[in-house]
Amino acid sequence: MTTKEYLEQVTIGKLSELSGRILLKEYNPAWATRYEKERRKISQALGQDGVAIEHVGSTSVPGLCAKPILDILLLVKDASVEGSYVPALVEAGYTLRVREPDWFGHRMLKGTSPEVNLHVFSSGCAEAQRMLDFRDWLRTNEDDRNLYANTKRNLAQQTWRYVQDYADAKSDVVRAVFRHLSASYPIRPLTGQDIPEMQALFRATVLHVNAQDYTQDEVADWASCGDNAEHWQSLLDRYRFIATLDRQGGITGFTSMNAGGHLHSLFVHEDWQGKGIATRLLHEAERMAHAFGASRIHLEASITARPFFEKQGYRVVRKQQAKANRLYLTNYVMEKSI
Repeated sequence: MTTKEYLEQVTIGKLSELSGRILLKEYNPAWATRYEKERRKISQALGQDGVAIEHVGSTSVPGLCAKPILDILLLVKDASVEGSYVPALVEAGYTLRVREPDWFGHRMLKGTSPEVNLHVFSSGCAEAQRMLDFRDWLRTNEDDRNLYANTKRNLAQQTWRYVQDYADAKSDVVRAVFRHLSASYPIRPLTGQDIPEMQALFRATVLHVNAQDYTQDEVADWASCGDNAEHWQSLLDRYRFIATLDRQGGITGFTSMNAGGHLHSLFVHEDWQGKGIATRLLHEAERMAHAFGASRIHLEASITARPFFEKQGYRVVRKQQAKANRLYLTNYVMEKSI
């Protein structure tokens, strides 16, 4: 549990006491609208390419009760260099309230109208990734969303001196949710033995998912690019491939990254769309790129995938016509600084 002494040490200004119960509200769709307004304000204030901004916490999960306070995650190149972002955010109406150099370099700024907790970490931070994984899992798993909601409601009936005490009391259920997440979507590296399953997933995804944005001839031509097993082995030799698995060990999605920060592929099985797998795979790929020492990730996104990558902080460099097998298909060169 977090001690009063620690809270006083990391809090900038007077430590606020709750000395009462937590006020929870049922999910309000307006929270997403308020977040989008704040996201634009933060982005305009910083004016930095590659800065990642995400809606996190309970207000980011449809159907989940929450304190009516927006939690926003901001990833910068180096959170310890406060001069690169704090003055601009102060100018935009935020106030620096928490500095935790020994806990993932975390900073937290407060905003008002609406009330916001703006959490700042360095790009590639493991704790920031946990926040995103937790959000994505609760968005797609009703049982754990209900478990978390019921725990919050029960704890909200108690009296807490500090809001942090209430947050600490949720630790057991948070750990339980992460155990469920890890068991449901384990990740492992891919090898040449996985090529037949990779080929099948690639073909099915292109023919059934990407068909919404390309013609029948185009997806057929694109899908045929995966027929050559030697080509897949060449890719495995040049890229690090990882996959998410179902409970039986079958591949539900895969992605790849090389030392130069090139994300070659990201495909999710048609039966596993909309379950947060693409987000988890992308975050793992970004972690790989960071471990390689890359400062930028670049990729070629299909028409179908472009909105997903834009939501993850990637920007379009240019639109192009790229050759699949025989035909030229529209896609987008995109990039993101990390």
